[in-house]
Amino acid sequence: MNSRFTIKPLAIAIGATAALGATLAQGNSFFVDGAVANAMGGAGIANSDANNYQSNPALLINNQDDKFALTLPSVGVLIEDSNGFGDSVMNFVENDLDQYENLDPSGLATSMTTLTDAISALTTAQGDYDTTPNSTTLAAVQTANADVTAAIVGVSSETASIDSVVESTESTFNKLSNKPVQTGLLGNLGLAVPNIGIPFAVQFSNNTFIGAQLDLAPQDLAVLSDTIADANEYLGLVADVSAANDVALATAAEMQVIYDQIDLLDPLDPVDAAQIALLSADLIPLETQLTADLLAVTSATTILTTTSTTNNVFVNGDFIPPTFDETSLTSSIQISVVNVTELGLASAYELNLGGEDFVAGLKLKFQQIEAVTAAPVFGDVATDAQAEVDKILNDGRKSHTVFNADLGVTKDFATNSFGTITAAAVVKDLIPYSLDTPSGDKISIKPQLRVGVAHHTEWSTLVADLDVTRNSAMGFGGKTQYLNL
Repeated sequence: MNSRFTIKPLAIAIGATAALGATLAQGNSFFVDGAVANAMGGAGIANSDANNYQSNPALLINNQDDKFALTLPSVGVLIEDSNGFGDSVMNFVENDLDQYENLDPSGLATSMTTLTDAISALTTAQGDYDTTPNSTTLAAVQTANADVTAAIVGVSSETASIDSVVESTESTFNKLSNKPVQTGLLGNLGLAVPNIGIPFAVQFSNNTFIGAQLDLAPQDLAVLSDTIADANEYLGLVADVSAANDVALATAAEMQVIYDQIDLLDPLDPVDAAQIALLSADLIPLETQLTADLLAVTSATTILTTTSTTNNVFVNGDFIPPTFDETSLTSSIQISVVNVTELGLASAYELNLGGEDFVAGLKLKFQQIEAVTAAPVFGDVATDAQAEVDKILNDGRKSHTVFNADLGVTKDFATNSFGTITAAAVVKDLIPYSLDTPSGDKISIKPQLRVGVAHHTEWSTLVADLDVTRNSAMGFGGKTQYLNL
């Protein structure tokens, strides 16, 4: 099969190995099959090997002394993914899936326990200060406030981590949608008898193309959207606790400044005693304010630990991991399968036109084309997969029988001791036609033009083919145009 490396909109292919393996291709390109062509990156319409009659029937008259050319079953595989569906799937599997499936609520639960313990310690410190208001007990309140701040950071971090994983998962799911991908299995065998009065060849091939595209229903991601919304809501509640605690910290810090000033004064000195009295008076409203501030911290924490978010993703401070109900999913995957069975008969003739010798070849093709289209819904597949398969096979198939032809020409140019140059052109599927699919869509078969050139010496062969036409996919996939070397 052909070895191809896609560069949009023109693909360059360099081949050097293997008649069996994987082909990276786009859409329904101008496939060149056969051992020699496969080993040369799919380039072959000007190569003199008689087996290349499959791509250019004019090559039945070649520069070799072959008595016959036999193609045993030749198998090729193509994968077309110009929109990056495979990359999106790999990114999801390697990054998001593991993180999503391993969303662990224990981290949040632990940080919530740390926060409630810190709030409890803060309440105790406040009680001690109310009983014995002094610099030492106030310092204990400040220490408890700092512990609450650290605990809030832990809760916020765990919640933000959950939010990030779910957002990434949702984004990746969205990237999987509307990215057509196509794969195919190509096989042929044939027999050619070149270099006789009327050279001929018989070829049988069967090519199957399978295209698919995911149509993601936004409502199927509602569980992720709900989780993101609730995570943001929960982060807002965490921010409320943090804001209230910052206010309490600021009040306690202001009080601590006054206590530090009092500690520097001598209560036995009349002047200092008077100053102490004034400073103590300044503490009274601040003490009242601190009590209110700490109450606000406790109230905000109570709300955080007892409230359920809108979609019940966070309940009483616990994270409830989201789950999908597979049977209710409404997303679908569009599937298009086209199987082309072909019997071809080719022949070639030497002609002279305007004093120029060239070879023309014609391949007549009898084709049986079967199309299968379907758009199964994931929920229906999850409910009864066998029923969906039966439905597709029974209701989604349509067959067509058509006749077509390929026309090819070659011309040799001698270069003395530098070998021979062969120019070639092929028009594939001379007769355009359209086929109806079971879903009511159409598959259009149009002529495809490829030109090529080859340079031959006793020791080397260099071949280049170029698609003149941009070729459409059989089912899903983008248009393609290749330069094969």
